[in-house]
Amino acid sequence: MLTRKIKMTKSYIYLNSTSPRRIEIMKNLLAIFDEKDYIFRTNIPIFKEDLDKSTFSNSEEYVRKNCSLKTCRETVKKCVAEARELQNGDDNFQVVILSADTILTDKTKKKILEKPTDAKHNFIMLEEQIMEE
Repeated sequence: MLTRKIKMTKSYIYLNSTSPRRIEIMKNLLAIFDEKDYIFRTNIPIFKEDLDKSTFSNSEEYVRKNCSLKTCRETVKKCVAEARELQNGDDNFQVVILSADTILTDKTKKKILEKPTDAKHNFIMLEEQIMEE
């Protein structure tokens, strides 16, 4: 267990997600830093996650595009402006913006599987994956 906190430049860390699990993971990761050295916030992504999955050649390409769109120019401007305001004119700070996406793919990693609509649909999806073996 780390008993001494790690010192860093004043950091404004923004997570572009409202996922409770991602927030929990970030808080656990940040626990090694002194709380006065950072401010952690979450952003509701501006980008509407409605990319046509069929236009991507593979799942990795889709995830990269989705995350890059989540961290759009408007989001960056908003986060930097907020950090500047909180810094009261002190330019010794950094802004870190994290975007993530979780997807489920078939075994080939080419087809992105949508979230199941209910328990029955979930079972059908799992069954289809087993049958492909």
